[in-house]
Amino acid sequence: IKQLFSPFGELRTLRMPKKFDGSHRGFAFVDYMFSKDASGALKQLHGTHLLGRRLTIERAKEEEMLGSGGQQPGQDAAEDGDPGPLVVTEDAGDEFMRKVKRQRLSKKAQA
Repeated sequence: IKQLFSPFGELRTLRMPKKFDGSHRGFAFVDYMFSKDASGALKQLHGTHLLGRRLTIERAKEEEMLGSGGQQPGQDAAEDGDPGPLVVTEDAGDEFMRKVKRQRLSKKAQA
């Protein structure tokens, strides 16, 4: 993730929340020093595939950030008016197709 996003500007933070078992939860927060860098990454990386998975990249909502150690309400954003980090998730359609494939394989194994 860092290699994918760092060419667009200096990263303030990169957070990849984990489950209790230590595995990743399937999303990340990418926070740039300047909003223009985040906007460039958002525009240029739209529809990007990483390791065979299509990524969904959008601005993080405040409630998403609170659950993952992001800015607290009322905390100042960057001086240039940065609206906050980007959230990167696996495309829901890809996950749906993986579930369908697993179900098909399971049915074949039972037959």
